[in-house]
Amino acid sequence: MRARAFTRSRPRRFVDNEEERVVNVNYKLLSAEALRGLVEEFITREGTEYGHREFSLDDKVRQVERQLASGDVKIVFDTVEERANLVPTKKRLS
Repeated sequence: MRARAFTRSRPRRFVDNEEERVVNVNYKLLSAEALRGLVEEFITREGTEYGHREFSLDDKVRQVERQLASGDVKIVFDTVEERANLVPTKKRLS
């Protein structure tokens, strides 16, 4: 007989201060496997190509990794949603 895995859902905590809710994550502190998984999930989230040229998943991963290295994109972790995301930096927006 196979044991069932039980997960305990934690109650979401209320945070009204954005600075406490979102934490910047230094991509260099992630393992190569964790970083690749995060980048791939981000890339495949929408699943639609809009450009004139199609890029392979590896090409897209390298593009995002270059953006992380240049500081154009950063990783943030939402402590309420318990989810990581990649977002453009203010440097890129200005």
